[in-house]
Amino acid sequence: MLIVNTVGQLVAFAGLIVLIGYLVERALFRRHRLSPMDEMVLALGLGLGLTPLVMFDLAYLGVPLSPRNLWFLFGPWALISVIFVGRRLRRAGWMSEAVRPALSPGEKVLITLMVVALAFVTLFALSKPFDVWDAVVTWGWKAHVLYHEQTIYSSSFLDHEGMLTRVRPRPQYPLGLPLLECLAATIMGTWDESRLKFVNVLFVVLLVSSLYAACRPGASRKHALFCSALIVTVPFLSYQTVLRILLVGGKKSALLGGLADVPLACFFFLSAVSAYRWLLRPRLAWLVAAALFGAAAGFTKNEGLAMSALLAGALIVFLLRQGQRRAWLSLFIFAGIWVVMLGPWLVFRQTLPPEPAMARFHWSAAEVMRTVHNLPGVALAFLREAGRFTAWGFVWVIWAILSWLRRRQILSSPLWFFYVLVLGGVLLDLIVIAFAPVARWERAFVESGTLARLLFHFLPLVIFLIGRLIIADERADSV
Repeated sequence: MLIVNTVGQLVAFAGLIVLIGYLVERALFRRHRLSPMDEMVLALGLGLGLTPLVMFDLAYLGVPLSPRNLWFLFGPWALISVIFVGRRLRRAGWMSEAVRPALSPGEKVLITLMVVALAFVTLFALSKPFDVWDAVVTWGWKAHVLYHEQTIYSSSFLDHEGMLTRVRPRPQYPLGLPLLECLAATIMGTWDESRLKFVNVLFVVLLVSSLYAACRPGASRKHALFCSALIVTVPFLSYQTVLRILLVGGKKSALLGGLADVPLACFFFLSAVSAYRWLLRPRLAWLVAAALFGAAAGFTKNEGLAMSALLAGALIVFLLRQGQRRAWLSLFIFAGIWVVMLGPWLVFRQTLPPEPAMARFHWSAAEVMRTVHNLPGVALAFLREAGRFTAWGFVWVIWAILSWLRRRQILSSPLWFFYVLVLGGVLLDLIVIAFAPVARWERAFVESGTLARLLFHFLPLVIFLIGRLIIADERADSV
C-alpha cells in the first residue's frame, strides 16, 4: 500500500510539472506544428524550468509557499492545460500519424538499453537520501527550509543569527532545484529525501528524450536512438553508482545524489538547441524558448549565468557573420526575456550573505600574474580528464576525431555555432581554474571532481554533434 501511495504521489508531481510546461509550450508554439516528441520534451523542460521561477516570484512578493497557495497557483494552470489536452485528443490530430515501421532488432536493443538504464537510475536515486555534501547542504538543506518555513525571507537564508558562516550552505547559489524539491515534498505531504530525488530522475528522462528530439530531424529513428542511448552509457552519469560500488565499495553518488549538474546540462542543451533551431528558421517562439531555458539554467547554478551569456554572445557572432541586421534586436529580445525571468532572483541575491570561501576569491592583476603559470597544467588536466575512459568512455575522443575529419563541413554549416558554445565554455572554465586564487588548484578543482562536472555540462552538446557529424549530410542541418 505504501509503494502504491508513493508511486501515485510521484506520478502526481510529474503530471503537474508536465501540465504546467505544456500550457506554456502551447502558448509559444500554437501556430507551429511540432512532433509529439518535441511537444513532450518542451512540456517537461519548460515545466521543470519555469515552475521554480514562478514559485520564487510568489515568495519574492511575500506570499507563503504553503500547500494551499501552491495549489491555488498551479491548480487552475494544470486544469486549463488538461482542457487543452482534451480538446486536442478529441480532434484526433495530435496522436494520429502515419503507421510507423516496426522496430528493427537494433532499435529494440537501444530502447532496452535506455529503459534498463533509466530503471536503474530510478531505483538507485529513490533507494537512499541525499548522500553528497553539496546535495545535503547546498541544495537539500535549502529545500528543507523552504518546505518547513514556506518563505525565502527566513532567517536561515538571510543569516540574521550568523549561522550560515558555520553551516556554509553557499547562500548565494540559486534556488531552482531546492524549489522543485520543495514542491515535490508539498505534493507528497511529507519530507522524504529519498523520494525527493525523483526530481533528478525527471531530469535524466529529460536529458535522454531531449537528445532524441534534437537528433531526430534529418536523421533516421535508429540514429536518434543511438545518440539517446549514448548518453546513458557514459560512465560519468552513474560511475559513482556502478563502477565504484563494484571496484571500491559503497561510494557516494555524484550526479544521482541530488546535485544540480544534470539539471544545468539539460537546460543549457535545450537553450542551445532552441537557439539553433531559431537560427535555421527564424521563428520567434524558438528564440523565446531559448531565453526561457537560459533563465532556468541561471536559476539552477551560478555557472548557468555565464553559460547564458556565452549563448547570447554566440548568437550575436553567428548573426553578424551571416550579415543579418536583426542581430542586436534578437539579442535585446533574448536578454529582455532572460532579465524579466531571472531579475527578481538577481536582486534578492544581493541581500544574501556571501559564502566565506567565495568571499576570499578576489582576482587582481597581481594575482593573475602569480597564477598565469598554471595555464599549461590546467589545459593538460582538461585533456587528461576528457580522455579518462572510466568517466567518459571514448565520447570526447570520438568527438575530437570526427571534428577533425569533418572540419570543412563544420566551417561551412551552422554546426560551428555549437563549437563556439562547447569550446568557448571549456575555455572559460580553463581560465577560471588557472587564475583561481587558491593555494592548490589541483586539490580545489581536479581532486574534488569539479573539473569533471564542468565538462559534463557540455556533454549533451558533444553527443549531439557526434550524431550530426556521423550523418555527414548538410540536409541534417535543416529542421
